[in-house]
Amino acid sequence: MRKLLTIIFLFGATFAQAPEKVSPDVYKVVFENENVKVLEVTFEPGQSDKMHRHHRMVYYVIEGGTMQITSSDGTVNIAEIKVGSSAQQDPVVHRVKNIGETRARLIVVEEK
Repeated sequence: MRKLLTIIFLFGATFAQAPEKVSPDVYKVVFENENVKVLEVTFEPGQSDKMHRHHRMVYYVIEGGTMQITSSDGTVNIAEIKVGSSAQQDPVVHRVKNIGETRARLIVVEEK
C-alpha cells in the first residue's frame, strides 16, 4: 500500500500545474510576458497552497515567516524566510504552508 501511495504522489507531482492555477488565493500574477511571470505571493498564518511547479525563479521576501515546504518526493523542510532576503531557485515541484503566526509575502519572478 505504501508503494502505491508513493507512486500516486509522484505521478501527481509530475503533472503539477502552475501555482496561480491551483492556488489563486495565494498566487496572483502581476506581470507576464513571453520571458517571465511575476507573482505576488501571500500566505496568511496556517494557510497552505496545493502541490505545484515552478520554473527557475528568483524570490524577494516582503514579509517574513516560518514556512513548511513539502517536496514532490515527500521530503519536508522548515524555512525561516526573513524580510529583505532573496534567493534563486531551480525548477521545483512542491507545496508550501505558513506554519508561523504572521503573514508571509513574497514577490516571485519566474522564467518561462
